[in-house]
Amino acid sequence: MPRQSRVRNADRNILRLREGASPSYLINGYTSKSIMFYSFSFVVYILLVHI
Repeated sequence: MPRQSRVRNADRNILRLREGASPSYLINGYTSKSIMFYSFSFVVYILLVHI
């Protein structure tokens, strides 16, 4: 169960970043930072599910 909560906390942080992001932040860093964070959480999720 703690492994699942880790993944969900990561997803919550990503949603917060997306919801609270200002337009300038979206223009300057959305494509790089959001993809990095989301891909990282996705990799962690896959690893935890398959282990």
